[in-house]
Amino acid sequence: MLVGGLEVEVHETMGSIVVGAWEQSCEVSSWLEYSFDEGEWLQSPAKYRDVGLASEVALGVPFDTEVLLRVVWEVDGQKSEGDSASIRTKAMPWAPPLAEVLVADSEGWDSETRWVLTSLVQEQQDSVLDGDQGRSMGHWNVVIDRRGRPVWAMRVPQGRVSFHPRLSYDGASFLLDRNSFWAIYDSGAASQVHQVKMDGSLVETYDTPGLHQPFLQIADGSILWAATSEGWMDRLMKRTVDGEESIVWSCRTFHEHLDVREYCAANTLSWNEEQDTFLLSFYSTDSVVEVDHASGVAMRWFGHLPQAWEFQPAQSAFWWQHGVHYTPEGTLLVSTSDVQDAQETVVREYRLDVSSEALVEIWNFAVGDGILADEMGEAQRLGNGNILHNYGTAARLREATHEGDVVWDLAWDAERLGSTVPLSDLYRFLP
Repeated sequence: MLVGGLEVEVHETMGSIVVGAWEQSCEVSSWLEYSFDEGEWLQSPAKYRDVGLASEVALGVPFDTEVLLRVVWEVDGQKSEGDSASIRTKAMPWAPPLAEVLVADSEGWDSETRWVLTSLVQEQQDSVLDGDQGRSMGHWNVVIDRRGRPVWAMRVPQGRVSFHPRLSYDGASFLLDRNSFWAIYDSGAASQVHQVKMDGSLVETYDTPGLHQPFLQIADGSILWAATSEGWMDRLMKRTVDGEESIVWSCRTFHEHLDVREYCAANTLSWNEEQDTFLLSFYSTDSVVEVDHASGVAMRWFGHLPQAWEFQPAQSAFWWQHGVHYTPEGTLLVSTSDVQDAQETVVREYRLDVSSEALVEIWNFAVGDGILADEMGEAQRLGNGNILHNYGTAARLREATHEGDVVWDLAWDAERLGSTVPLSDLYRFLP
């Protein structure tokens, strides 16, 4: 046998990760295969390994789950299996709410979306302290699989919340907001973004004062975020990798130019890398502003501010919009209330008619479904053309085809579902 003696243990800091170690008697390509659902096997990437002790991790295993592992190797195109072993992953001491699977049509969903990174907020009962029983909000960043099970989780520290988990620009780390604005009500003075790997290790901490909702990272490593200021007039801030902080754009100045008296509070920030522009969505004015990065000038705006582009037809207007971004095809995709006095949360997609300065609705989803999110939400186009619709405070996540057929539907008994990031591979997030 070229490979033998498989020994397994649970990772010391992330209880859903299983570490396997074995001896190789020759140089050969080998990997771990592992199963925790009957008839289904996952595998680690195949690697050409030297003689001696080899190790690999099994990712994507739910917490508190029995998993069977085996070593597999390949010589001249022929695969062989070595020793196997089983182990149970750890239970979470502070468990996030679990999803109820309402629809699971594996034939229809996007095959590349195997997991989803998100955050969950749930009111929970605290332990008794000095005879008093209290309640607080529990916050988690989690990665869930297609059955809604957490396969990775970090509890957000007390005194912070996390609404907008994202990926680093290179797609190799999680970027997790540690928002103080909505936790200790310090106007975001202590807000930060943490760059984290799959094993829970902290790579970098970015100070983002004033952060109350959205942020992102661009190609040069800079972090940008919407920062509140006096009178709740947001500014688009930038921190470079050298720690230099600057104001890219001021909503106060923009509103003064338009003679608008409303405050501006952002709920979404997205980057159009090709044009080097940013889209800022403001729930306070039901509007979206596109800002040029280099000049810091508002190029155009959509919604309900003076001089905004019109909607065609008029009844396709967005209200209380979230998750606004350009698709690769150049359309604008929005999760929005159906009407100004919201009855339900829907998805609208628009073509930009530059000549008439109009957003022309070309597609919608969930109209008539009756699901309403009071806050947050977003819509994303997946690789096969499906839409992934996040319902924010309705704590619901649905995937639907272009024809509107729902192929995946999860619901949580929770206060809020944070931003969602589809994932196809977990091994890219290892240190």
